[in-house]
Amino acid sequence: MVEQVQLEQFSHAALVVICKELAGQCHMLILSLMLAIESRYGREAALTIALFQMTGSCWVISERLCEAMDETGGGLDAIANVLAIHPALQPSEYIDIQLDRSDEQCLRISFAQSPAASELNGFGWYGLLAAGLTEGLDALVKGIDRHASITACGAMSWNITLANAAELIDEAAEEPVPVQIAKGTLLYQAKLTDHVQLLQSI
Repeated sequence: MVEQVQLEQFSHAALVVICKELAGQCHMLILSLMLAIESRYGREAALTIALFQMTGSCWVISERLCEAMDETGGGLDAIANVLAIHPALQPSEYIDIQLDRSDEQCLRISFAQSPAASELNGFGWYGLLAAGLTEGLDALVKGIDRHASITACGAMSWNITLANAAELIDEAAEEPVPVQIAKGTLLYQAKLTDHVQLLQSI
């Protein structure tokens, strides 16, 4: 019996399956949590917390992926590369996204019809976007490049652009509260090379 399995012990093919499963389970856990919150505090509270969670999580995961993928320079190419594997948009069997870079100044992300569209009560991250609550998606791209912003261009479709020189944001500007809280968690502070002890002996 192996009590502490490390992911690097698996083959590439096995890791692909594991990552897809983990991403799918995250979406199910989010839905379960929000349904529990709704049953106790109401729909408005559940939507507020879901959006808060998505904003903080998506931003910090983007930052960590950029570091791991050596995409810290930002730009639309970096955004496209991170979007393609970001767990908020995985697994592809559950959330189907399409990325279009036909315009050098713009990257378009579109969500095709997929099982995520059938999420109960719209509390999942796909459901938030479908309801027009886009702060989470905006945080996701800003975690890759702070100069990025999103603009709706159709049903479940957004253009991602970068601010021009006259509109450049202040890099030192304070991060949103959901991001600050997410960065205070143990899992954020742990490095990808750390072996976090998940099971404790009794």
